[in-house]
Amino acid sequence: MKKLIALVLALALVCGLAACGRVSPTPAQTGETAQPETELPSSQAIDQPEVSDDWYLNNTYPPLPLDPELGGMLDKINAGVPDLPICLNEDITEEEFKSYFFIDPVIGFRAVKSMAGISAIPHVACLMQIPDTEDTAAIAAMIEENADPAKWICASAEKVVVEYKGNLILLVMSFTDVADAIAKNFREKL
Repeated sequence: MKKLIALVLALALVCGLAACGRVSPTPAQTGETAQPETELPSSQAIDQPEVSDDWYLNNTYPPLPLDPELGGMLDKINAGVPDLPICLNEDITEEEFKSYFFIDPVIGFRAVKSMAGISAIPHVACLMQIPDTEDTAAIAAMIEENADPAKWICASAEKVVVEYKGNLILLVMSFTDVADAIAKNFREKL
């Protein structure tokens, strides 16, 4: 009886592997003609930034579309921060705004984020520029009041820092020493 069960299981395994290894028929086998690959029109082409071979040494993933002015500021405030996790830097869209700043989007905002590349590490630094007509102090106070350091599923940030300067607002949720170092860079380098 045991041999029969072993044989049935072995056949099931072989059939399963054979099904996974199936090759799709080529156009010649199906009688169809192959369609030539077409390039995107230049209006739809996506410019990919150049990535150096040593991008991982800079503690950031290869660059994604990023506001050049705010991205440069974000690089300045992240520069030289000890124990900064490897981060992914990108723009914050209107759809993402509330999940990063914990308030409704500010009309005319521009924002970027630097977040840990591993979701189990509680780290995010967000930099927002708002129109000069907005009350920066009031918006920063709302962000600080609503910020949730436990926004990650399995971890919480040790410290939340919200600072502003001119029409820029910085929100950092991270480990205490990292958050303090980023806030210091924001005050001194921007």
